[in-house]
Amino acid sequence: CLSSHPHSKSTMTASDIMQIVVTVAIAQFTCDMIAYWRIYSSERYERALAAFGRAKWKKDKAAKDATELGIDLTTLDAGEAAAASGGKQKSNNKVSRATKAYERADQDCKDANTVVTQKHMAPNMLTSILFVILMRILGTEHKGNIMAIIPFSPWAFFQRITSRGLEFDPDLAFEPLNGEDSLVTDASQAASFVFIYMLTGLSVKFYVNQLFGTKPPAGSAGMMGLAESTWGKKMLASVGMDPNDLKMD
Repeated sequence: CLSSHPHSKSTMTASDIMQIVVTVAIAQFTCDMIAYWRIYSSERYERALAAFGRAKWKKDKAAKDATELGIDLTTLDAGEAAAASGGKQKSNNKVSRATKAYERADQDCKDANTVVTQKHMAPNMLTSILFVILMRILGTEHKGNIMAIIPFSPWAFFQRITSRGLEFDPDLAFEPLNGEDSLVTDASQAASFVFIYMLTGLSVKFYVNQLFGTKPPAGSAGMMGLAESTWGKKMLASVGMDPNDLKMD
């Protein structure tokens, strides 16, 4: 057994760990249901989805029309496309119009994506804040508790996570036991609340959100598309940043 520092209490039972798991699951389920009730079932969100769907359809159609004219949309702008097409002035004008039509449709799609993404930002931020508060509350309750025993000794770097919040005497006495405790060979195998909470967030919280949460529509660029939208460009310009500096070469 582990004879720990006075601040480190005995190993918790499975029911104690299950209590944390259930608490995290209920908290995530509640956040998902409130978000759906207040935001995702509203008429505003439905209109935003419809606008994004129309904008995406127009973008796809404009991209198809431009591709049929041999325009490389990934590298050319309207002026370059017209110059590269060669031939008669009429052909140049057609290429230029198709490229500009795609650029307008692409920008409209990015702006529509921003509206949808903003609807998801507030619930996600509030949920994150709630789980930070929940971690503080549960962490205070289980402070110093050995929540579980890892069946191996983690690397020193990972022990900062697995044993975070646990304190042991430098000359910790270890007494190997028979049976199920025969794999316990070192005090570093003790797992703290932080480690259990992190695993719960990566597993239970994630799957509950996958089952009951509302996901952005297919084709949405999410947070990555904000910087390229009209709103994102204005925000970056207000802090003295050039949106083109964020583009990947």
